[in-house]
Amino acid sequence: MPSATPPADPSSIDEFEDGNTQLLKRGGRNGYWFTSAGNPDDALAMITAPVNAQLIVAPEPAGDANDTKKAAHVVATAISPDDGAHAELGVNFVNPASGETLAPAYPDAGTYIGISFRARVGDDAAETTQVIRFAVPTTETAADSDHYAKDVTVTQEWEQYFVQWADADFMQQGFGAEATFSAAEATGLQFKLVSPAESLDLWVDDIAFIPAAQ
Repeated sequence: MPSATPPADPSSIDEFEDGNTQLLKRGGRNGYWFTSAGNPDDALAMITAPVNAQLIVAPEPAGDANDTKKAAHVVATAISPDDGAHAELGVNFVNPASGETLAPAYPDAGTYIGISFRARVGDDAAETTQVIRFAVPTTETAADSDHYAKDVTVTQEWEQYFVQWADADFMQQGFGAEATFSAAEATGLQFKLVSPAESLDLWVDDIAFIPAAQ
Protein backbone atom coordinates (compact mmCIF):
# COMPACT_ATOMS: atom_id res chain seq x y z
CA MET A 1 0.00 0.00 0.00
CA PRO A 2 1.61 3.32 -1.04
CA SER A 3 2.55 5.69 1.74
CA ALA A 4 0.51 8.85 2.12
CA THR A 5 1.98 12.08 0.81
CA PRO A 6 3.03 14.24 3.77
CA PRO A 7 1.14 17.53 4.08
CA ALA A 8 2.82 20.61 2.63
CA ASP A 9 4.67 22.73 5.18
CA PRO A 10 2.63 25.95 5.52
CA SER A 11 5.66 27.84 6.88
CA SER A 12 7.64 27.44 3.63
CA ILE A 13 7.39 30.70 1.66
CA ASP A 14 9.44 29.64 -1.39
CA GLU A 15 12.15 27.13 -2.22
CA PHE A 16 12.12 27.75 -6.00
CA GLU A 17 12.10 24.07 -6.95
CA ASP A 18 9.09 24.69 -9.19
CA GLY A 19 11.26 26.98 -11.34
CA ASN A 20 8.80 29.89 -11.46
CA THR A 21 8.60 33.33 -9.87
CA GLN A 22 5.45 32.79 -7.82
CA LEU A 23 5.52 32.00 -4.12
CA LEU A 24 4.50 28.55 -3.02
CA LYS A 25 0.70 28.76 -2.92
CA ARG A 26 0.26 27.90 0.72
CA GLY A 27 -1.68 29.59 3.50
CA GLY A 28 -3.43 31.89 1.03
CA ARG A 29 -0.15 33.32 -0.36
CA ASN A 30 -0.04 33.93 -4.12
CA GLY A 31 2.45 36.78 -4.74
CA TYR A 32 5.13 36.98 -7.42
CA TRP A 33 8.79 37.93 -7.03
CA PHE A 34 9.82 41.27 -8.53
CA THR A 35 12.97 43.34 -8.89
CA SER A 36 13.47 47.06 -8.42
CA ALA A 37 16.49 49.21 -9.21
CA GLY A 38 17.50 52.85 -9.60
CA ASN A 39 17.39 52.14 -13.32
CA PRO A 40 14.93 49.27 -13.90
CA ASP A 41 16.87 48.22 -16.99
CA ASP A 42 19.82 47.36 -14.75
CA ALA A 43 18.04 44.68 -12.73
CA LEU A 44 17.34 41.16 -13.88
CA ALA A 45 15.93 38.39 -11.70
CA MET A 46 16.13 34.78 -12.77
CA ILE A 47 15.09 31.46 -11.32
CA THR A 48 17.84 29.10 -12.43
CA ALA A 49 19.97 26.23 -11.25
CA PRO A 50 22.62 27.22 -8.67
CA VAL A 51 25.88 28.63 -10.02
CA ASN A 52 27.68 25.64 -8.61
CA ALA A 53 25.70 22.93 -6.86
CA GLN A 54 28.76 21.89 -4.86
CA LEU A 55 28.71 25.22 -3.03
CA ILE A 56 25.34 24.55 -1.39
CA VAL A 57 26.87 23.48 1.89
CA ALA A 58 25.09 25.65 4.49
CA PRO A 59 23.13 23.79 7.20
CA GLU A 60 19.65 22.93 5.96
CA PRO A 61 16.41 23.21 7.97
CA ALA A 62 15.60 20.13 10.00
CA GLY A 63 14.32 17.32 7.84
CA ASP A 64 15.59 18.80 4.55
CA ALA A 65 17.24 16.24 2.29
CA ASN A 66 19.73 18.88 1.06
CA ASP A 67 18.84 18.17 -2.54
CA THR A 68 17.95 21.69 -3.67
CA LYS A 69 18.47 22.22 -7.37
CA LYS A 70 17.16 25.78 -7.93
CA ALA A 71 17.39 29.16 -6.23
CA ALA A 72 16.47 32.78 -6.92
CA HIS A 73 19.27 34.80 -8.50
CA VAL A 74 19.10 38.59 -8.75
CA VAL A 75 21.74 40.58 -10.64
CA ALA A 76 21.92 44.38 -10.90
CA THR A 77 24.68 46.61 -12.26
CA ALA A 78 25.65 50.29 -12.31
CA ILE A 79 24.44 50.81 -8.74
CA SER A 80 25.67 53.66 -6.59
CA PRO A 81 23.84 53.45 -3.21
CA ASP A 82 25.61 56.58 -1.98
CA ASP A 83 23.79 58.51 -4.72
CA GLY A 84 20.41 57.13 -3.70
CA ALA A 85 20.29 54.33 -6.28
CA HIS A 86 19.05 50.95 -5.15
CA ALA A 87 18.59 47.35 -6.21
CA GLU A 88 16.34 44.81 -4.55
CA LEU A 89 14.41 41.58 -4.85
CA GLY A 90 10.97 41.55 -3.25
CA VAL A 91 7.61 39.85 -3.07
CA ASN A 92 4.11 40.51 -1.75
CA PHE A 93 2.61 37.67 0.25
CA VAL A 94 -0.74 38.33 -1.43
CA ASN A 95 -1.31 40.09 -4.75
CA PRO A 96 -3.06 43.48 -4.55
CA ALA A 97 -6.78 43.36 -5.27
CA SER A 98 -7.94 44.42 -8.71
CA GLY A 99 -7.56 48.18 -9.05
CA GLU A 100 -5.37 48.46 -5.95
CA THR A 101 -1.65 49.30 -5.98
CA LEU A 102 -0.76 48.35 -2.40
CA ALA A 103 -0.60 44.77 -1.19
CA PRO A 104 -2.91 43.77 1.66
CA ALA A 105 -1.76 42.65 5.11
CA TYR A 106 -1.09 38.95 5.56
CA PRO A 107 -2.41 38.25 9.09
CA ASP A 108 -0.98 34.72 9.25
CA ALA A 109 2.52 36.24 9.49
CA GLY A 110 1.56 37.19 13.03
CA THR A 111 1.43 33.52 14.03
CA TYR A 112 5.18 33.17 13.39
CA ILE A 113 8.19 34.69 15.17
CA GLY A 114 10.30 35.58 12.13
CA ILE A 115 11.67 34.46 8.76
CA SER A 116 14.70 32.36 7.80
CA PHE A 117 16.46 32.11 4.45
CA ARG A 118 19.67 30.91 2.84
CA ALA A 119 21.83 33.25 0.76
CA ARG A 120 25.18 33.67 -0.93
CA VAL A 121 26.95 36.19 -3.16
CA GLY A 122 27.41 35.06 -6.77
CA ASP A 123 30.72 33.72 -8.02
CA ASP A 124 31.08 36.53 -10.57
CA ALA A 125 30.36 39.38 -8.15
CA ALA A 126 32.86 42.23 -8.09
CA GLU A 127 32.47 42.37 -4.29
CA THR A 128 32.69 38.97 -2.62
CA THR A 129 30.96 40.23 0.55
CA GLN A 130 27.78 42.31 0.40
CA VAL A 131 25.54 43.77 3.09
CA ILE A 132 21.91 42.96 2.36
CA ARG A 133 19.00 44.62 4.13
CA PHE A 134 16.21 42.14 4.75
CA ALA A 135 13.02 44.17 5.17
CA VAL A 136 9.42 43.32 6.01
CA PRO A 137 6.99 45.95 4.67
CA THR A 138 3.73 46.45 6.58
CA THR A 139 0.57 48.38 5.85
CA GLU A 140 1.76 51.03 8.33
CA THR A 141 5.16 51.60 6.69
CA ALA A 142 3.94 51.39 3.09
CA ALA A 143 3.60 55.16 2.72
CA ASP A 144 7.27 56.08 3.25
CA SER A 145 9.01 52.67 2.91
CA ASP A 146 10.80 52.98 6.26
CA HIS A 147 10.20 49.30 6.90
CA TYR A 148 11.44 47.25 9.80
CA ALA A 149 14.61 45.54 8.57
CA LYS A 150 17.80 43.78 9.58
CA ASP A 151 21.17 44.02 7.81
CA VAL A 152 23.03 40.76 7.18
CA THR A 153 26.51 40.25 5.72
CA VAL A 154 26.43 37.74 2.89
CA THR A 155 29.53 36.03 1.51
CA GLN A 156 30.18 33.60 -1.33
CA GLU A 157 29.39 30.63 0.89
CA TRP A 158 25.80 29.48 1.41
CA GLU A 159 24.64 30.37 4.91
CA GLN A 160 21.30 30.29 6.66
CA TYR A 161 20.06 33.50 8.24
CA PHE A 162 17.39 34.00 10.89
CA VAL A 163 15.47 37.26 11.36
CA GLN A 164 13.10 37.32 14.32
CA TRP A 165 10.55 40.06 14.98
CA ALA A 166 11.99 40.44 18.50
CA ASP A 167 15.61 40.95 17.37
CA ALA A 168 17.04 44.19 18.74
CA ASP A 169 18.55 45.02 15.34
CA PHE A 170 15.27 44.44 13.45
CA MET A 171 14.28 48.09 13.23
CA GLN A 172 13.31 51.06 11.10
CA GLN A 173 16.05 53.15 9.52
CA GLY A 174 14.70 56.46 10.86
CA PHE A 175 13.95 58.39 7.66
CA GLY A 176 10.18 57.90 7.86
CA ALA A 177 7.38 58.06 10.39
CA GLU A 178 7.94 55.98 13.52
CA ALA A 179 5.80 52.85 13.51
CA THR A 180 5.21 49.91 15.82
CA PHE A 181 5.92 46.61 14.08
CA SER A 182 3.01 44.19 13.81
CA ALA A 183 3.74 40.96 11.96
CA ALA A 184 0.01 40.55 11.34
CA GLU A 185 0.22 43.70 9.18
CA ALA A 186 3.14 42.39 7.09
CA THR A 187 2.62 42.57 3.34
CA GLY A 188 5.76 40.90 1.99
CA LEU A 189 9.54 40.83 2.18
CA GLN A 190 12.53 42.45 0.45
CA PHE A 191 16.25 41.83 -0.05
CA LYS A 192 18.01 45.15 -0.71
CA LEU A 193 21.68 45.99 -1.34
CA VAL A 194 22.95 48.55 1.19
CA SER A 195 26.74 48.06 1.16
CA PRO A 196 28.73 50.51 -1.01
CA ALA A 197 28.94 48.36 -4.12
CA GLU A 198 28.53 48.92 -7.84
CA SER A 199 26.65 45.70 -8.47
CA LEU A 200 24.36 43.19 -6.78
CA ASP A 201 24.80 39.48 -7.39
CA LEU A 202 22.71 37.57 -4.86
CA TRP A 203 21.35 34.04 -4.61
CA VAL A 204 18.56 33.29 -2.09
CA ASP A 205 16.79 30.04 -1.30
CA ASP A 206 14.66 28.15 1.24
CA ILE A 207 12.72 31.14 2.57
CA ALA A 208 10.37 30.22 5.40
CA PHE A 209 8.50 31.58 8.37
CA ILE A 210 9.96 30.58 11.75
CA PRO A 211 7.29 28.83 13.83
CA ALA A 212 6.92 29.67 17.49
CA ALA A 213 8.39 27.04 19.81
CA GLN A 214 5.96 24.26 20.55
